[in-house]
Amino acid sequence: MRHNQTIPESEVRILNGMRLTSLERTIIDCARLLPFEPGVIVADSGLAQGADQDALRRLVAEGRGTRGIRRVREVLAAADGRAESPAETRFRLLLNEWNLPDAELQLWISTTGGRERVDFGWSSRRLVIEVHGYAKYFDYGPPDEKIAAQQAREARLVAAGWRVLNIYWPELDDHETLRAKVRAFLTTPHALVGVA
Repeated sequence: MRHNQTIPESEVRILNGMRLTSLERTIIDCARLLPFEPGVIVADSGLAQGADQDALRRLVAEGRGTRGIRRVREVLAAADGRAESPAETRFRLLLNEWNLPDAELQLWISTTGGRERVDFGWSSRRLVIEVHGYAKYFDYGPPDEKIAAQQAREARLVAAGWRVLNIYWPELDDHETLRAKVRAFLTTPHALVGVA
């Protein structure tokens, strides 16, 4: 789809001889043009890559009264640069939609193997949710090694007294089943959960 718009030179970058919009301008344009969830995924990624918050606010202010600026504000309000993958962003948006207790994002937990960082944690309940996309296992080395490392990491968390729930990319498309699974995990008393 082609969109015609005047882009100020201050928002243009040159990379390998190609003219591109700045990271901040790209976030704003994607937030304006994409559906909400993909817009937040782009915004999360951009913030994680160091997008300048002041530049984003300036672009929003400059866009006041333009088409799609309300969506831009909604996307930026929902964005969080701590998300490390589209799967984490999608799950965080679902947690918000379901009005479940707020999680600590990228929570560090001490285990016998050192400090482990988890995607979503509830310290007071000693609960962890890890969200897995496909790239985690298939894009960065042999899948068997990645799976073994993940299982060892989870065992360390469990040994440290935490319960862990794993969520995989396909589950993010079945909202009702996933909501029931997450609600059950967050409300089941620790003593009733058996260790596999």
